[in-house]
Amino acid sequence: MLSFFLFNILRYSVSAIPPRIGYFLARKLVTVHYYSYPSRRAAVLSNVRHIMGNSPYPRFKELGEEGVAKLIFKSFNEFLFEFFKIPYLDVSRVNEVFALEGLNHLDAALDRQKGAIIATAHIGNWEAAGVALSLLGYRLHVVAGVQFSSSMSEHVKDIKRTLNINVVSPEESYRTLFRALRNNEIVVLLVDGDVFVDGLPTEFFSKPARIPSGAATLALKTGAPVVPGYIKREGPFRFKVCIDDPIFPESTGNKAADVEKLTRQVLSKIESYIEENLDQWCIFRDVWAPVSKSRTAAKTGRTESHAPENSPVNS
Repeated sequence: MLSFFLFNILRYSVSAIPPRIGYFLARKLVTVHYYSYPSRRAAVLSNVRHIMGNSPYPRFKELGEEGVAKLIFKSFNEFLFEFFKIPYLDVSRVNEVFALEGLNHLDAALDRQKGAIIATAHIGNWEAAGVALSLLGYRLHVVAGVQFSSSMSEHVKDIKRTLNINVVSPEESYRTLFRALRNNEIVVLLVDGDVFVDGLPTEFFSKPARIPSGAATLALKTGAPVVPGYIKREGPFRFKVCIDDPIFPESTGNKAADVEKLTRQVLSKIESYIEENLDQWCIFRDVWAPVSKSRTAAKTGRTESHAPENSPVNS
């Protein structure tokens, strides 16, 4: 009860802040956030260092590793402010706030009547993309465990449910996701989530990592196409949602090989999104850390949890 009371104080207080002031505070609190969480800072710097080594985008090299890392913290601060404002967005303002590119690809995927699996990453304001699609009439199902913190998690999920976004816990995901796809609805999976410690051993940005194979596994089991996409922030309450061509699953009878092939196809898209929008990639753990180290990090102080080892979205 106390957590519900405090959460709603936070929710309504933040929602009342004018955007100009909210974004100003998000910028001003970057230094506090950056230096108050040394483990987050170290993880972000490690990730940035790895990706910037081969980045074709000169603007990131000009900023330097720490400059890009601070922009990531800034992006996350803005995400937190936006999270409490966007639920109050009126449907009449969708086209004002969101530029939607490639919506026809999502519709083409749904035309097959097998549902669609959106594969995305923690870029920009990934929650806002779900709100935009929901306001446009799409029915979404999002797999999520603990979000922000254990005391806030259920309240965060309640906000999503009021927006017609069905939040599915990892424990119940299997049947719920299959049913959603049979109903020609949309399943959303974040493929860079912390479940990577138990995921498919593969290469991510040319370096060994464990990546969730749930999108590929689910697609091959149901025939639903995987639709890669992302959202980036282009200004205060201005976002661009980019939806790519659907990837249709192809089964050869070799399950392991099929899952690996489809996962690699999806990752190729995700890598390009992250590389182009590195300053908005809000992952606060070392993606390429050894599994034992990553597992420890995933159990302490994380802002979001995904599927456990035995979840179908991770098998």
